Amino acid sequence: MLGEVLDRYGPIFEVWFDGANGEGPNGRRQNYDWPVFLATVRKLQPKAVIFSDAGPDVRWVGNERGEAPLTVWSTIDRHRYTPGTPLSDELGEGTRFGEDWVPAECDVSIRPGWFYRQSEDTQVKSPARLLEIYEKSVGRNCTLLLNVPPDRRGLVASPDLAALAGFRTALNAAYGTDLAAGATVTASSSRSDAPASAVLDASLDTSWSPDLPGPATLTLQFPSAVTFDRVVLQEGIALGQRVSAFFVEARTVEGWQRVATGTTIGHKRILPTPLTKATSLRLTIAESIGTPAIARIALAKTAAR
Repeated sequence: MLGEVLDRYGPIFEVWFDGANGEGPNGRRQNYDWPVFLATVRKLQPKAVIFSDAGPDVRWVGNERGEAPLTVWSTIDRHRYTPGTPLSDELGEGTRFGEDWVPAECDVSIRPGWFYRQSEDTQVKSPARLLEIYEKSVGRNCTLLLNVPPDRRGLVASPDLAALAGFRTALNAAYGTDLAAGATVTASSSRSDAPASAVLDASLDTSWSPDLPGPATLTLQFPSAVTFDRVVLQEGIALGQRVSAFFVEARTVEGWQRVATGTTIGHKRILPTPLTKATSLRLTIAESIGTPAIARIALAKTAAR
């Protein structure tokens, strides 16, 4: 069956091995030949990402709310886990010095259930709720899998389509414009091949790294005061995940004010802040594994504020 699905329907982006296992007083626990399953995917769909509690490519975040913990490492010790592992509480945060790169994926349905029911047409998640889920999944160094079930026609139902369109509009409104664009960037120190100005490059092809040990700072000076309620940080993830403690300050009419504190950044970290009007922003990397590599700093203001 797995061979048929993988070989007859074109390119497959992701293969899910879920936790259904027949447990319970009347259930039958099944044994799976995982080496054969994984080898079949690799042979027939070599570009597909394989998901399960244990990866090997993407791991479960540990809940079905679409929300990640505030600290999320992309690494785990994969040998500790198998699909259906009783150690799923560990999967959300990951392991700081884990041996294997297995990013977390947040799964959630746009409806109360995973399959279409007409009775749930009025319970589809709102665009505002979907944006909140995005910020708590993608914005916490995870991927997001949003389940949208087909209806009895095999099509996406109208309420779901409307919610998705509204979500796209809300996402564009909040994050379509980088309010930090045009800033002047300085740093406590910079490597010659990793200048401070790299953090304003939205392509993420370059990053800033300090050339001195210890805490490091980046300061953005704006041409005129900027009002924001979100800070977006991204590491140069091709170089690994390194930051383990940081804080963000904004210079307001009352002087420098701390507006956000965090642990991990990873591919993307979205930090809600108080509604702030500032002339400068300062990022301090307090702790990291080796030399930090910051690829981007951006500011946003949500429509709700």
